[in-house]
Amino acid sequence: MLMKRTTLFVLALTVLSSSLAHAAEQLKVSTYVKVDGKALPVQIDYVESGKQVVYTKHDSIEYVTSVTKGVERKKVRALGLSGKITPRLVKPDGTVRITGELSFVGIDRMKTVKYGASDYQLPKFWSQLIALLPKKGNVGEAITLDHYSGSGHVLDVEVTVTRP
Repeated sequence: MLMKRTTLFVLALTVLSSSLAHAAEQLKVSTYVKVDGKALPVQIDYVESGKQVVYTKHDSIEYVTSVTKGVERKKVRALGLSGKITPRLVKPDGTVRITGELSFVGIDRMKTVKYGASDYQLPKFWSQLIALLPKKGNVGEAITLDHYSGSGHVLDVEVTVTRP
């Protein structure tokens, strides 16, 4: 009887310690994007260490590309952040390594074009590749994936990884 209790106790401790170790690997990944000084909504994801966070462009713009015999041809282009990153705890002290590749597409300006007798607004886009090299930081601190300044735009992308 004592042997059964001891075995059950050891089994319960094993399951508990396994689930606690698994829970310690769970990460909260907060992504902050700022374009030309304007902050975009924060994206928050909960993933296991070593699992991918996927970003999909949330906004889009539809615009007229041409007019033939009074019929407008339109195109839709996605805007914002897209791609994947993988945050990974690499040391027990809380060192985080982030790998992956992202891109950002924004509108540079609107240009007026004339199709027939009508004026249309045609967007000119700009884009930037982000996070091409692995980045390291600590749990709880902002890790800058990219600071881009060029073509008249400033783009900042930061990720903060915490344990929930």
